[in-house]
Amino acid sequence: MVRSVLLQLVRCSAQQHSLNCNHHQRRIGSIFITTSCNRGISSLSEEDDKTVDRLAHDILGKPRSDDGDGYKTSSQTMRQRIALSKSITLVESKSLKHRKMADSLLDRLMKDSSNTNTFRLGICGPPGVGKSSIVEALGLYILGLDKNEQEDAFCQKGVLGGLGAYTYDAASLCEFANYELTIIETVGVGQSEVELAECCDLFLLLLAPGGGDELQGSKKGIVEVADVLVVNKADGELHDVARKTANEYKKAVGLLRKPAGWWGTNKNDHVCSDDRSPATPPVLLCSARTGLGIPELWDLIKTYRQNGKITGYIDEKRRNQRRYWLTKYLREHVLEAAKNDAGTRKRKEEIELDLDNVA
Repeated sequence: MVRSVLLQLVRCSAQQHSLNCNHHQRRIGSIFITTSCNRGISSLSEEDDKTVDRLAHDILGKPRSDDGDGYKTSSQTMRQRIALSKSITLVESKSLKHRKMADSLLDRLMKDSSNTNTFRLGICGPPGVGKSSIVEALGLYILGLDKNEQEDAFCQKGVLGGLGAYTYDAASLCEFANYELTIIETVGVGQSEVELAECCDLFLLLLAPGGGDELQGSKKGIVEVADVLVVNKADGELHDVARKTANEYKKAVGLLRKPAGWWGTNKNDHVCSDDRSPATPPVLLCSARTGLGIPELWDLIKTYRQNGKITGYIDEKRRNQRRYWLTKYLREHVLEAAKNDAGTRKRKEEIELDLDNVA
């Protein structure tokens, strides 16, 4: 989504400068970078256009014109998932051709999609804390609430090590495919995982009983951006240890304060029954193995979502996130242009030699 906007920005910039040459120069700081005018704005081939149209058609769940009388909804769902996986591959590709196709695909989906009832849940935690187990337990509980709404409640999970620049667009693709809930799971905990807050509506930090040492290097930053803290594995011999850990974190987060919109209230109107504002991030006890705390966790997520929508808190958060990812994409494009330009590489080597000779 944001990548498509960036492409339009590049196109508008080229048109405003009325570029009639094959190359132009743009000054960034004290370095001139030479880039091709045609780079990123040349048209796709007819075959590539057909591929993009087919992917967009299948992601939106529309039946094809050649579908016969034996066409089934299950076939449409499978086709949608295949198209979604191929599209995610496009947005994360470094190939210029694939990037052009991804830009075109996102642009078309933005125009045709009508799914606005979406929610992104980000889950972060140290290795071995049970992130995937919590995701599975939560998913099974959601599906168990109403077996007739399995398709609507199905979770699309992306497992990431840190966050790539394509993560936001990958989440957008899941929403274009009418997934109401998208779960983004990281594989570890660190400063790169803090960026998860820029990609989700609710940031859930998963903790281990008696843990803390593995979070010492980055705990401060992560706890400050987390919306909900969950101590997992609260079962068996670890139950009492987990409860103690939860109490310790409750005391720690008592020093933190979230924006007023966090619990569904704002500075002007208390539109929700729960008017605890400013609120501290709640700390829950859960067990993915026994199901302890899973219903309470899901109720909390629903409350956050409902109140955040009513007050406009989530919409404001999404607007800020789109600006963040636009800047990140732009930074990537600038760095890539610098790396690919012979003159810039030569100048970089000269500067490196000068730095090596500094006494």
